[in-house]
Amino acid sequence: MVKTVKMPFTPRPVDPRAEGVLAEIVSITEAMKEAEKVRKGEAAKRARLISQARKFGVSLDRIAKEMGVTRERVRQLEAGK
Repeated sequence: MVKTVKMPFTPRPVDPRAEGVLAEIVSITEAMKEAEKVRKGEAAKRARLISQARKFGVSLDRIAKEMGVTRERVRQLEAGK
């Protein structure tokens, strides 16, 4: 059996400006989470549109040229990668 030893905890003083910084960290983190949701939605929309263009007979080369990427990248985007 492991014996636990309680150590006294003495909180150190924190600069009063820390609360504002912490609030800003939380705010930015929430904004980044929301932006990630939007980015994922836009990526899925792009993949659907690439698939739709391919069904209409548009080549990977044509899509790649329009997007300014390689045809391999277009293939990856269509696959959702």
